[in-house]
Amino acid sequence: RKGTHTRWHYDGNSLQVFNVQVRGRKQFSLISPDTPLSCFGFSYGAHAGYAHVFDIDAPARFAVCQISSGDMLFIPQHWFHYVLSLEDENVNINWVWTDAELLKTAHTRTAKRERERVAVLYALAIWLRRLGYTPPWLESLDSYGGAANFALTRELYNSVSSGAIAKRWLLEFSKTLADRRYRRENKRREMELNEGVPRSAYDYLRKAKGRSPFR
Repeated sequence: RKGTHTRWHYDGNSLQVFNVQVRGRKQFSLISPDTPLSCFGFSYGAHAGYAHVFDIDAPARFAVCQISSGDMLFIPQHWFHYVLSLEDENVNINWVWTDAELLKTAHTRTAKRERERVAVLYALAIWLRRLGYTPPWLESLDSYGGAANFALTRELYNSVSSGAIAKRWLLEFSKTLADRRYRRENKRREMELNEGVPRSAYDYLRKAKGRSPFR
């Protein structure tokens, strides 16, 4: 549908993507992993949400393009993107893969964060399983990057120092707490703004008459 859009994010599993537009038109805004957006704790999603690329304050290397029927766009690993549908009917085909060597050697800020993020989640999973709890993210680590039996996950874990793992855990955990606090504050403000505002015809009649309209 025209106007449908995604949030700012980079693709999980460190995917590289060929996006083929079969029908319709879409606009892609992309931001380089060298100038990354701030993300929610342990997440691929960015705090920028649905913001237009020109409204983002952080300095960024970015590109904006439109693709139509027959066009193909390559989205490299860890590039943040926001996608807007420009027509009511859109058909896309994506071909995706993970370049494990690129992930292990890339020097972008987002690649470094992704390696450390995976290492932290793997370390936490090992610790939690020893306590008899299987974390919900364990399955995604098992097949991360299209590998099996935690193969790529273990490589990333072994490539990150214990100090970097501890530092990343503290950073992402503090982000998670801050994000939850922010959401609670937003919800509280919304409730305060909506206080006393009828939310349905039933509420409106009840407030107007001081009693249930069905009595």
